Amino acid sequence: MRAKEECGSHNTPAKIPPGDFRWYAAFHDEGERPHIHMMAWSAKPGQAYLSKEGIRQIKSKLTNDIFRNEMHSTF
Repeated sequence: MRAKEECGSHNTPAKIPPGDFRWYAAFHDEGERPHIHMMAWSAKPGQAYLSKEGIRQIKSKLTNDIFRNEMHSTF
């Protein structure tokens, strides 16, 4: 699965205005080791700032979105 998205009106954890926030991710379902490679950037050069908390928020959001169906059947 690959995803490319332009964010809507929500705040981004990268301190980038939503209209400038871009990301691209590739999900690899490798048996017991599913993982994601992700890049995030601003459409305007020099605008990005990504803290450890911002990275955590992005990981959490992607995990929830990708595994939404599995979580519904588990809980």
